[in-house]
Amino acid sequence: MRSLIRPPARLPTLTRGAGASQRIEDEQRRSLDPKAPLEFPPHWKAVDVRGALLAMHGWVCAFCERGLGEDRRGDVEHFRPKSAAKEATHNGYWWLAYEFENYLLSCSTCNSSHKRTLFPLEQGASHVDFNNRNQIHNEARLFIDPTVDPVADWLTVEIEDENNLCEIKPTTTDSTGKLRATHNINQLQLNEEVKLIQQRRRKLESAQKDYIHRDFLNLLEQASHFRPHGSTVRAFLRIYAPEIRLPSKEDDLLVLLTDTNEELNEYSRQKKKGLHPSERHFNELLWMLAVIWKHPPALDADAIELWLYTVGWRPQVFSLYRQL
Repeated sequence: MRSLIRPPARLPTLTRGAGASQRIEDEQRRSLDPKAPLEFPPHWKAVDVRGALLAMHGWVCAFCERGLGEDRRGDVEHFRPKSAAKEATHNGYWWLAYEFENYLLSCSTCNSSHKRTLFPLEQGASHVDFNNRNQIHNEARLFIDPTVDPVADWLTVEIEDENNLCEIKPTTTDSTGKLRATHNINQLQLNEEVKLIQQRRRKLESAQKDYIHRDFLNLLEQASHFRPHGSTVRAFLRIYAPEIRLPSKEDDLLVLLTDTNEELNEYSRQKKKGLHPSERHFNELLWMLAVIWKHPPALDADAIELWLYTVGWRPQVFSLYRQL
């Protein structure tokens, strides 16, 4: 797991489009009948929303750091579930169904098998409801929010164990941090799922080979927050290669921009060959770049604009940028 920077983007779908309209409709319906059923049309799948999430995550799960698969899709995860699990003692956070601040991008395993619609609190704590929603940031949640919590201070990849399991371990003595870190590890099965452990181990082995062969450029790219299991590579660098500077936010962003440009160029190549690549994914990538340009997590807007101009995507991105 790694920290994420959420862009303060005013996305058209959620601020003045279908998502905004649905939020108003749901609030009106629940004001008349607190138990009125809500259908939740999936406006969070709109290209501008998914593009903003890609700008925040890259193609890496918010929880386990695995890649999002060959289709590069992933699931839009409601951090606070819009509907509660059957065993829950609350009714879900329905009013957050169309709030970008409540979205993460996750792999299907974490979303559907591990986190699901669970949102437990510390023992004795009460869930916030619509009437006291302004207290939500004081809620004693157990899941880590990677956009708020100091993930790097609470969790690390243990790469020095004799079995080379690359287990995720809590690293803090802070009571809240340790409680949340332990809950995340257990609930998301970060140290139980064999394939996930194997992926981290292979990433460590790859980092060791890069270091032996002095391929520092690839080593730093693989340590990026926007590459799968980048935390494993950063743990290796901190312990075995302290002479190598860890990637900065600027380095991370350049990796993301380079990867995005390659995907866009591949789309163009396939179109020229008469194939039918996903136009929807292409548009998500353009929205992704528009969000990065509007709200750069590193560098500045002028540098992003120059990069867009250099690689040739500025005209397509500019029309979206103006909508943010």
